[in-house]
Amino acid sequence: MPYCPKCKDEFREGFTACNTCEIPLVDQLPPDEPPGEPEEARDFEMIDDVPALLCNASNNIEADMIESLLGSYNIPVMKRWRYGGDIVMLYTGTSSTGADLYVPSKLLEDAKALLSSKPTAEADDEDTESFAEYAKQQEQKKQLFAQKLLIAFIALALMGVLLALVFGVFMG
Repeated sequence: MPYCPKCKDEFREGFTACNTCEIPLVDQLPPDEPPGEPEEARDFEMIDDVPALLCNASNNIEADMIESLLGSYNIPVMKRWRYGGDIVMLYTGTSSTGADLYVPSKLLEDAKALLSSKPTAEADDEDTESFAEYAKQQEQKKQLFAQKLLIAFIALALMGVLLALVFGVFMG
């Protein structure tokens, strides 16, 4: 089977050039470079490593910000919501239970260094404070929406029970 020496994709017999990289295919890749994803795509399966706890995020906005930062450095992040927060996330799109963030143990020190690094001189203190305030306001709005949604769901469930009782009394 021919392979692309740049992106490592495998092709069927008869192909002579990679349609993505536009370079000639080779019959075999060097032994240390198996076919698959490009090397810059880091994944828990590719690294063949165990997840290590990096930190605890207090809400989904903080977790998303950390995941975005680490993703820009090709460090994969696995989120695990605490106390059933994953179920709440499915229904409401937000969770106030917090999340544990895991990274491959081989990349744990790199991830910790990124999180502990200070903003560059270009980052203005006012911008940082205003963004933190904005993120807090957005989280409060999401929590309020989730509470209203929960109250509406409970009200509908109670109405259903009440209707069942009323029709049960008149029908039975």
